[in-house]
Amino acid sequence: ALRVGLIAATPHFAPTGDPADYERNAVSIATGHGMAVTEIASPGTPSAFRPPAYPYLLGALYAVIGIHPSAGRVLSALLGVLTVALLMVLVERLWGSGRALMAGALAAVFPPLIALNGTLLSESLFIPLSVAVVLSMERIARRGGQLRWCAAAGVQIGRASGRERG
Repeated sequence: ALRVGLIAATPHFAPTGDPADYERNAVSIATGHGMAVTEIASPGTPSAFRPPAYPYLLGALYAVIGIHPSAGRVLSALLGVLTVALLMVLVERLWGSGRALMAGALAAVFPPLIALNGTLLSESLFIPLSVAVVLSMERIARRGGQLRWCAAAGVQIGRASGRERG
């Protein structure tokens, strides 16, 4: 509710800086052109400056529903909710349900996380992927390293750290 409230309270949001660059890449992807050439490194050249997972996720959303920054912000808010849920699962596995509820409540109202989820930044995707990696590693440690959990951890690490090749 706080994340959606922030989006509703800032209807004239215009991305600047990094969010504008992610938006530019997402629009390029949504219109079938892939990652846009960089405006940051050597202008007009391919770049590995931005991790591609978030722009492709945002671009896929824009391809389906149209280019609406507010929709991208709602997607980021949903990723924030996913982060809180994954954190609760992790804490429950490590320290029990009481602490999981406390961790979830704190993460749900943590102002920097709410603010992050109200913009268009790759960290909205990177954080839940990172928590998913830790969950996979916790599972591996408890279950003696089953191959499927090792593979799940590897996939999450790859998604979280992947960069576009220039």
